[in-house]
Amino acid sequence: MRNALRTIGRGIKGLSKAAVNADPAPADTVQLRRERCAACDYATGKKKTHIAGYEVLSPTSRCRLCKCLVSAKTKLRGESCPIGSW
Repeated sequence: MRNALRTIGRGIKGLSKAAVNADPAPADTVQLRRERCAACDYATGKKKTHIAGYEVLSPTSRCRLCKCLVSAKTKLRGESCPIGSW
């Protein structure tokens, strides 16, 4: 129960920071992170593009490991991937 509450608290803090653009990561870092997440088996909500044939994330994509909203977490400078991809 404590871990669940800690995870929820961290998620609320991260979403709040992303919403007000606090602690932003550089745009090129955000792009690299999202590309790596799109290639990851733990990411949900991916879809193939018709033009290039590679997978992209939807705005509601989540990580199955840390349960984050990928679009928010990848924008924050101080965040990291749970498996070390970025």
